Amino acid sequence: MHRRILSCVLEFATHFQKADAMKSLVIFFVLILDIFPTIEGDTKRCFCKAVDADNSDNVFHDFRAIESHSNWLSVGCGRLDGCSDKCEGIVKDWLCNSKEACKAVAKGKQVRHYFQASVCNQAAGSVARPCGCVGEAFDNIPKCQFECLSQLTVAAYINCFNACFSG
Repeated sequence: MHRRILSCVLEFATHFQKADAMKSLVIFFVLILDIFPTIEGDTKRCFCKAVDADNSDNVFHDFRAIESHSNWLSVGCGRLDGCSDKCEGIVKDWLCNSKEACKAVAKGKQVRHYFQASVCNQAAGSVARPCGCVGEAFDNIPKCQFECLSQLTVAAYINCFNACFSG
């Protein structure tokens, strides 16, 4: 009888040790998985600036990193292929939405976007723009065209319509 109880106790102790080992293993993997997302092997970023169209060293506004890609192993340059287009869009929005701030720093000069796609690529944009919204002269065209409908003759309508586009 004592042998049987001793056998049961030993079996229970062996099982308990295996359970302890299993718990330790689970805790180890949970800790590894908890730490793993904070480990970044490689990060590539897209940086964007609004610069003087004639001198890209003259920075009017620095948007800093507008996009970031990370991977524990490596990030290919292809992940930043859209960097130039995104930067151009951000600069166009800034030109339009921060017109007064743009005019204060640009002082009448044209503005280009300048991007740097980490170590992959960097360049100034090909399109120079003034501060303000592109096509601002055309903002009132629908209203202008509506007013032209009140003209009584075809010639007056055509003259009015042409005046809408001439600004």
